[in-house]
Amino acid sequence: MMGKYVHDPDGLEGKPGSTLGLSLLPVETFLKSPKTTTLTRFSWDDIHGMGYEIHMGQTEIKNGDFMFQVHERNGESCKGRDGCVLDGLRIMGTYMHGLFDNTDITKRWLETLGIRNIEVSKTPGPAARNKEYDLLAEHFEKYIDTKGIIESFTSGVSW
Repeated sequence: MMGKYVHDPDGLEGKPGSTLGLSLLPVETFLKSPKTTTLTRFSWDDIHGMGYEIHMGQTEIKNGDFMFQVHERNGESCKGRDGCVLDGLRIMGTYMHGLFDNTDITKRWLETLGIRNIEVSKTPGPAARNKEYDLLAEHFEKYIDTKGIIESFTSGVSW
């Protein structure tokens, strides 16, 4: 979507053909079966992380630089690349999911945005998200009459 085109010659996602992308990155994607998911170890410069990639075909970079060096996929050592960066890191795209579950990667990403004075949690992944969800729930319960909402549903009030 961020690239110039998504080509689907076999009609895997609908009518066969090509769809114009947003043209934010100089890439073209060619859809092809099967869809693959890989658990991936990667690095961004000297910062290492882990995530997972989902691919259905191949994306070709026509210009720009790769974002990540890939070192391992599904437990097997490899030398690969992922992502595309352009315009001095102003535009970035990647297939890496779970990127922000890596605290050092999150900090590096924030620094590319010019945000250097923010504390990044040392707790990675799902534990960090659960902590934030708990804080959100506490905030919600502080300002919303949850008992009143629950009572209205159990008392037969119709909306």
